[in-house]
Amino acid sequence: MIEHHILLVWIAIVGMVLFFFAVVPMLFFLKGNPMKNVEDVLEGGRRFYSLNILMAGHGALHYGSLFLFD
Repeated sequence: MIEHHILLVWIAIVGMVLFFFAVVPMLFFLKGNPMKNVEDVLEGGRRFYSLNILMAGHGALHYGSLFLFD
C-alpha cells in the first residue's frame, strides 16, 4: 500500500518538472516579440500581457482561446 502512494507521488513530481521545463521556456519566448506584435494589432498597443511571465501565461490562454474559436 505504501509503495503505491510513493509511486503516485513520484509520478506527480516528474509530471510537474516536465511541465515546468516545457511551459516556462515557451512563456519566455511568447513574452518577447510574438506577444507584443499581437497586442499591437488586437489591443491597440496596450501592453498588458507582455508585462511579466505570469501575465504572459494568461495572455497565451486568452489569445489561444480567441484564435481557437474564431
